[in-house]
Amino acid sequence: MRKQSLPFIELKKSIVIICIAVVLSAIVLLYCIHIYQEIMADKTSQYDEIQGYLLAQESSIDQINDIDRYHGEFLYYVVDAEMEDESVIIFVTNAEKEFRYEIYNKNNLYSKEELLSEWKNSCSDCELLDSQIGILNDFPALEIKYMNDGKLVYEHVLLEDKSKYTLTINTLFNKER
Repeated sequence: MRKQSLPFIELKKSIVIICIAVVLSAIVLLYCIHIYQEIMADKTSQYDEIQGYLLAQESSIDQINDIDRYHGEFLYYVVDAEMEDESVIIFVTNAEKEFRYEIYNKNNLYSKEELLSEWKNSCSDCELLDSQIGILNDFPALEIKYMNDGKLVYEHVLLEDKSKYTLTINTLFNKER
């Protein structure tokens, strides 16, 4: 004989299962948020150390405007700064636990805004994903990442002479299919 239960007992089981699922989902979500915050904090953890190092090494630095990261051959920290009334870009790398840096005067380089404007004029159907100043073969370059006809494109433009290097990657999931 089949055991019969009252309908309100079945309802209580459903509510308990739903509550457990909600609590577990909340725990997983909070854990993911915590991991994300830890990763982001680790990315910027050396910014203060780099700023202190540069100010100690270069007394002519008046102001540091921005610090960013660029992953080229090595991890570079790209520092936008003012030195003796001139705008400069300083590339800092932490090779073998020792900071090394190179300084480039912005007056001798094409600006990021100018290069992006030229890129927009030459590629009207492209969707800009990101742009970042970095180092390519020991030369300062602007990395432009964009989508063009379902392909991911990395275009590197040297800031000194506007010469270009382009890498096109076919995406796995093409939007047009």
